Amino acid sequence: MNRIPTTTTLFLLIFTLCFSVLAQENHGDHQHEADSSKSQDVSPHYMPVKYTSIEPHHFTPLAYTNIDTSLINAHYYGEMLRVDNLHQSLGLLGQAHQKIGFDFHRDRGFTYINYPYPLLMKQQRDLRYYDMQTTFTSLAYTFGRFAENTFEAAHAQKIGQVNYGVTLNAYSYLGDFVNQSASYITGSFYLHYELPSKWYGFRIGYIINRFKNQENSGMMDAKLDTVDFYDYHAFLRHTADGNSSYAFNTPNATSQILTNDILLQQYVNLKFKKDGISIGYITHSFQYKNHKTKYTNTSLDTSRIENFYFSKDTTADSLHYQQVINTVQWSTFNPYHQWGDKRNFFHIAAGITHDYTEEIPRRQPLIDSITDAKGKRPGTKFTSNSATLFGRTYIRLLSVTDITGSLSYSFAGYNKNDAIADATISWAINRSNRHYIGFKGHFYRISPDYIHSYYSGNQLHWENERPKQNILQLSAFWCRKNIHLDFNYFMLNKYAYFDQNLTPSILEKSANVIQLNLYSPVRIRNFGFNTNLYLQHADNKVIQVPLFAGKASVYYLFNLFKRKMQIQIQTDLMFNTLYYADGYSPMLHQFYHQDSFENGNFLYLDANVNVCVDRIRFFFRISNVLAGVLGYNYFTTPYYPMENFRFQVGINWRFYD
Repeated sequence: MNRIPTTTTLFLLIFTLCFSVLAQENHGDHQHEADSSKSQDVSPHYMPVKYTSIEPHHFTPLAYTNIDTSLINAHYYGEMLRVDNLHQSLGLLGQAHQKIGFDFHRDRGFTYINYPYPLLMKQQRDLRYYDMQTTFTSLAYTFGRFAENTFEAAHAQKIGQVNYGVTLNAYSYLGDFVNQSASYITGSFYLHYELPSKWYGFRIGYIINRFKNQENSGMMDAKLDTVDFYDYHAFLRHTADGNSSYAFNTPNATSQILTNDILLQQYVNLKFKKDGISIGYITHSFQYKNHKTKYTNTSLDTSRIENFYFSKDTTADSLHYQQVINTVQWSTFNPYHQWGDKRNFFHIAAGITHDYTEEIPRRQPLIDSITDAKGKRPGTKFTSNSATLFGRTYIRLLSVTDITGSLSYSFAGYNKNDAIADATISWAINRSNRHYIGFKGHFYRISPDYIHSYYSGNQLHWENERPKQNILQLSAFWCRKNIHLDFNYFMLNKYAYFDQNLTPSILEKSANVIQLNLYSPVRIRNFGFNTNLYLQHADNKVIQVPLFAGKASVYYLFNLFKRKMQIQIQTDLMFNTLYYADGYSPMLHQFYHQDSFENGNFLYLDANVNVCVDRIRFFFRISNVLAGVLGYNYFTTPYYPMENFRFQVGINWRFYD
């Protein structure tokens, strides 16, 4: 095990660094800079930088967000730690996770599998497109016990008409339990160029995601009859070696995922030279995606497993497929168009998307001559050709009312007769304060992810046609600045899920889910209180949600050394009521329904100190402060305990010129 520096040494190192940079010039309060949306003079301390995301095919008018230069969120070295992200996990930041608050969203077109890494695995829509005067660079590093290392780097630059950006995120952790290590690398690159005349432009985007995790499948089920829910402290009372002696389901299993995604988008302004009138833009988007997944287990329990399709000694389930997506569309606005401040406007867009997906079959011999009812051997190559027509509109009336809507219909291939529709209407009470009320509606009539219809592995195999899912979501919302209040209603018909036997199932009866969500960051002078709260109820036992779930952070900010140093003391809390949270299967890379392990009613408390000196921000963080104090039942996913008490230190350095 790596040696951990003493607390005294860490403090000496950090404060030596702190005072070595005190001589750097400081030009004002960081929070003021983060909240300011007006252009500022070029200075060695801060230059205004904004960012936005761009849909790869079904693009929409852009909304930019200022880079956060405050100290408030500096200690969130992982997206899962942020107050606005409330998720269940397997204990480590680099492992699978899903929202605790019920949600449903699917993209148009074909989807083979949705990987359970929504906060980590990057897609084209997650690329940050920066708007800046010259350059922007950010570097961050975090170190914790058991060799936990996190590194993040981002650089963006504007040279003439060229705007490009590069990011790299890496994480590695040996883990606190047997066969629990996690590591990932995600990287991205984009380049945008537009002619000075603005009649032609193009964008290139590339993303790589690589995950390699040890998958212990959670603790073996040894629940005691004398307690109401799982208590792994019982293991400690009978073992002398601590965590290394806990019994886990798969002590020799690994999971690997590798994706590559490249996008090329071009657009032309259909503008007449004589009168300068434009009749819109023609855009073509080409995207190529390559997915590789492999799950390996060398410790098969033949006494519990009945079926083996490939090998009785080693499981090596793999999936390899590639997608080519082409979209041609016409719109009345530039793909890099912002909403703007016009009192009235009317924009429309329409086009067609073609999606070709091809599975590359494995070359692994079968044990026997196994075929299914249709005579198909596991591992047979799959291909899909689908096409989707779509249209969208964006309307503003009298500077008060905004109306957006979209409709798509797919024909041919696996997604034949899929339809998706959505609409939003909002009224601006005070647009300068971002004060709105409104309503939203989403309707899906779509095929489940293809993994629900076909899967071929060493221990599991199925091939069945699944009916269309019918999902309706109705929402009412109120927001003012960064405060959001949403009321959501979901109606689920033919909803596809995995049951406790790890097989795909369909809801026999319709389900209804009601949900109230409040996200409220409040700052009163030096005090702050950020909350993300959910109240939920589902009338079908398959859809399990906690009645209450929430995250909150409380902090206090103060300045030292004539405002050259800013310090923040903060605590983060997370809590949810008892419910049967979904289990997780690393073999399928999917969460599944279970009703035997009830978790919740445990308060997770983290404490941290953040320090900022000029453009350098660093933090000291203690996680799960109450470990052992309130018991040992800290689980957000069945059989996967959260980490024990641990300590991290981190630093973030940003450059704007």
